[in-house]
Parts: sequence; C-alpha cells; structure tokens
Amino acid sequence: FRSQIFCDSEGGTHRDLCSFYKAQCRLEKRSNGEEKLKIVSIGACARRANTLEQLLRSIFVNHL
Repeated sequence: FRSQIFCDSEGGTHRDLCSFYKAQCRLEKRSNGEEKLKIVSIGACARRANTLEQLLRSIFVNHL
C-alpha cells in the first residue's frame, strides 16, 4: 500500500504515500489549515492529464 500510486482530491497523482503527505502538508500551509487533501482513488488521475491538456490548448489557442 505504501508504494501504490494515488490520485488526490486536487487532481494530483502521487507515486507513494510520502509524496501524498508532502502535498497535503503544502496545501494545509497555503490554506492556513482550511483545506485538506484527500486520496480519492488508487491509480493515476485521469482528470489531471485532461486538465493539463485543456490548459495547454487555452494557452496556444488564445496566444497564437
């Protein structure tokens, strides 16, 4: 379970629990403890790739 890949509630993929806990700590610090990161599924996030693709499209379409 420790070396399993996880998808978090922000759409981030983590290669292990240590990576997830570091991201959770960063989010809590940025939000003064008001936001919590959660594991939403085991495996890589599909949404993350889609979000990145949408971001790149918006950059290139709007600026070309």
